[in-house]
Amino acid sequence: FDGSLINSFRTPPLWGLGSTGPYGHDGASMSIDEVIRRHGGEAEQQAKAYENLPELDRLALLEFLRGLVLF
Repeated sequence: FDGSLINSFRTPPLWGLGSTGPYGHDGASMSIDEVIRRHGGEAEQQAKAYENLPELDRLALLEFLRGLVLF
């Protein structure tokens, strides 16, 4: 640790999301579901909306995101 503080992040595009992992700015999430649920700050409202989705809708969204692979 060099003492610097990171107070902003550049979120990378979702291209190839299904081909990567671990997830998150710090690489601490092993799944797409986990990284969405961990969002706070500016994305806290979206994380809560995701958690409030009906289970089938949440699973459909995760299936879509896992399908974003690079060949």
